[in-house]
Parts: sequence; structure tokens; C-alpha cells
Amino acid sequence: MWEECRQKQHLMWTGKGKATDRMLRTYLPGTVADLVMREWLQSGDPQPGQMVEAVEEVFDRYVSPKTDAQKKDAGVVRWKGDPNKDKESVKKFVRELVVKLEPILFDLVVPYDYQPEKSFSVRVNIPGLEGAPTPILLRGGIDIVVRPKRFQLWDLKATSDASYVKKVLGQGVFYDLAWGLLFEPPESFGFIVPMCAETVVRARITEEDRTVMMSRVISFAHAQWRGEWYPKVDDVGCNSWCPVSHACEKFKAPTF
Repeated sequence: MWEECRQKQHLMWTGKGKATDRMLRTYLPGTVADLVMREWLQSGDPQPGQMVEAVEEVFDRYVSPKTDAQKKDAGVVRWKGDPNKDKESVKKFVRELVVKLEPILFDLVVPYDYQPEKSFSVRVNIPGLEGAPTPILLRGGIDIVVRPKRFQLWDLKATSDASYVKKVLGQGVFYDLAWGLLFEPPESFGFIVPMCAETVVRARITEEDRTVMMSRVISFAHAQWRGEWYPKVDDVGCNSWCPVSHACEKFKAPTF
């Protein structure tokens, strides 16, 4: 996000931005699929057919939360066209996805030690603004960590666009880098994309990739310490979809 727009990242971090209703709809299939998969793996005894049966309940819990705990993670979704038809289209997509996902998980995950939604926080020293070693924390969450022998990291993507994986490869490099600092370099990192022709994509992450990612982390940290939170120069992405457009310095009206 920071490389896209420093102002956007700063405002999101300081609590002045939130996911828009359109953004929630865009990511809704992935959100529901991820929750279904996570709860299925966390059940302790995942069985065939349970995920597809859970789609309706998980979907309703997210878009129509009833408890305070559920409301904390939910939001108002702006539906596309007829709300009832759009809701059914999302649930249909997720049902198809988890049916295809199930055999992949039984092959790659369930037979081994695993943990879904593994959060991490790893301390690492980087050069400070004056060059002295300065500690920072790398934080994140990995969809699935598996250990057949060595650690394998997996990320679920609810997309039918095969090119999307290339766009988010940096996410995998960051996870790979952090996991290597926390434990040991993982055996592999991969994307599970059940709705694409190639349903399992193992990323080829090199030492050069890790070095470049660390340089990006350092650049980000230095910008934070310097207070470099200026808006992007162009207006690409500066629309109603932006979660901080209401607070962005670029669009503030002058006061006289």
C-alpha cells in the first residue's frame, strides 16, 4: 500500500480510513472462502463435504452479523445490481471454490502438521537514519503453515484470473523472508487458486528476491521515521474506492 500511495498508508494506519462498501464487495468471495477454510482446518477433524455445507452460514454471519464479535469484522457491502441475485452469485462462486479446494487440502495439508491463519511477529535490526542498527517488527498472517518435513507456506486466492498471482508475489516473498528470520527458510511458498486452471502455484523465491524485499522494508521504515506521508502525484486510484479520500491532503478544500 505504501508504494502505491504513502498518504493512503499513513491514514489507514492512523485510523482515518476504512474499507469502502465497494471494496468489501470486491473481496467478499475471498473473505468468505478464507473463513470457511480456516474454520474447517481448525475443527480438528476436517471431513469431506463440510466446507460446502458451511458456506451459507459463514456468508450470513459475515454480511448480517448478529453479535458484537461478528460485527467487529464485518461491514456494509454495496451489492452489484439486485442484492439477492448478487448474494447468490457470491455464494455460488464460493461453493464451487471450496469443492475444488477440498481435495487440494486433503493432499497438501490435512495429512501433516499444520496451522491455519498463522500470525507472526519477528524482530529484525535494520540500518537507522543515522546508520546505527535499529530494531523493527515484521508482522503478518499466513493462511496455512504446513510441516511435512520442513515448513511450507500456502496462501489461498479466490480468483479466476491466473495473472493475479504474479501481481501478489511480493506478499509471498515477504512471508518467506519473515519466516526465515523467525524459524528457518521455508521449503516452499505457494498460492492455492482453486478457480484457475493451474490450481497450485509454487513461487520460485530466490535470495535476490529476499534482498530486494528487505530493501523495500528498509525504505518503508525510513519514510515512516522521516514522516514522508505525502499523497501520490497522479490521480490513478483516487476515486470513491479509496478508503481515505475523505481525509486525503490532496483533496482538502482550502480554508479562508
